[in-house]
Amino acid sequence: MKAFFLVLLICSLVHGNNQAKISINFRDITGFFSTITTCQMVVNPMLRRGSPIHDNAFKALKDLDSQMVRMAMWFPYPHLSVAELTPPTGNPRCGTASEVFGKVPHLRIFCGTPNGIIQSIDFASFGTPEGSCGQFRKSSCDAASSMKIVEQNCLGRNTCLIPVSRDVFGDPCVNVDKRLFVQATCSNAVNTTSWDFQYMDPIVNDFMDATGNVNLMPKGRDVVASFSTSPTWMWNTDQAVPVPSDPNQVDWSYEQGTELRDFSLQDIAMYYKRLFQWYTQGGFTDEYGVYHKSGYYYEFSHWEIGNEVEDEHDMTVQYYTQVYDAVVEQLMQVDPKMKYVGMALENHYEWNWYEYFLNPKNHKANIPLGNFQLEDFNLKFQLEIST
Repeated sequence: MKAFFLVLLICSLVHGNNQAKISINFRDITGFFSTITTCQMVVNPMLRRGSPIHDNAFKALKDLDSQMVRMAMWFPYPHLSVAELTPPTGNPRCGTASEVFGKVPHLRIFCGTPNGIIQSIDFASFGTPEGSCGQFRKSSCDAASSMKIVEQNCLGRNTCLIPVSRDVFGDPCVNVDKRLFVQATCSNAVNTTSWDFQYMDPIVNDFMDATGNVNLMPKGRDVVASFSTSPTWMWNTDQAVPVPSDPNQVDWSYEQGTELRDFSLQDIAMYYKRLFQWYTQGGFTDEYGVYHKSGYYYEFSHWEIGNEVEDEHDMTVQYYTQVYDAVVEQLMQVDPKMKYVGMALENHYEWNWYEYFLNPKNHKANIPLGNFQLEDFNLKFQLEIST
C-alpha cells in the first residue's frame, strides 16, 4: 500500500514527456501511511426492507469490523439514489448551454406542467452572458438576433429546442467561446417540487444503524456518504429522460448529458446542500421556501462529490473541478468541519486528473481537497492529503 501511493504521487508528477530526476532516501522517514479496513455498500433493491437478504445483509455489515464504510447511492436505480426526480414546476424557466466545436448542441426550454405554454421570453443572449436563473445579465458580447431566434423557436410551445451555434445566431465576438442563456415564463405554472425520500430513507437508516450511527446518538464508524447521482433533469438533454415507475427496475440509461443546464452550477450545488441538510440538519427549505422536516441528524465523516466522474457525464477534469468547488462551497456553509472525497476515478492512468485536481491553484480559495479515490473493480484506494 505504501509503495503504491509513493509511485502514484511520483508518476502524477513525471508522467508523459516531462523529465525529472528524483532522489529518494528510503531511510529518511518523513511521514507514515496507515491502512484501515473498509467496505462499500452499493444501493440496490435487495437492500430494501422485505427483501430475502435484507436482514442478513445489514447484520453482516454490523458484524464486520470495518473502520470506514462507503454508502454508495448510485444511478441504476433512480428512486433509490435521487431525491428530486423531476424539476420544480414554477416560473421562471431557465436554461444555459455552451457552443461545442464540431457539433451543434441544443438548449431545451420546457414548461413545468404538461398544459403549460411558453408565453414570453424574458431573457435571451448568445455570447458571454453571466449570472444565474432570475439574474441573467448580458455582456458586451451579445448576438443582436438572440431574442428573435429564441422567440421564433419557443413561443406558444410546451417545449422547445434551440440550436446553440454561431451559424444560427451570428458571431458577436470572434475567437471567444460562446454560450446561450434563456429565461422564459410559462402559463399554468404551479410552484411545486418533487422532493421524495420514501425509498432512500429506509436504506440510509438501516445502513447508519448497522454502522453504529444511530440518529441522535454518538457517532459510530466513519461513513463516506456518496450520493453521487445528480438529477438528470439538471443536465442538458434533447428530451426529458424518463424515470421508471417501479423503484426496483434497473435503468442504466438514466444518467445522461455532459453539461449542466445551469452555467452558474448553483442548481446542483443547492441540490446537494438540501440533501445534506435532510440527513444532517433535520430538514431543509426547498426552491419555493417550503420547509421539509426529516428529523435526521446523522454524522458522516466524509462526503463524496461524484463517482467515476470521468465516465459518468463524460466530464473533463476542469469541469469536474468547477462542480466540486460549487458543491463543497455550499456544504461548507452547513458543516465547516466536513471532510470531502473527490474524483473517485474509474481508470488508473489519468495522471492529468491528479495533476490538475490536486493543485490548489485550480480551485476556489479555501476549498478543501481532503481526499481522493482511485477505483477499479477489485480494489478501492482512498488517500487523505493535507492542504
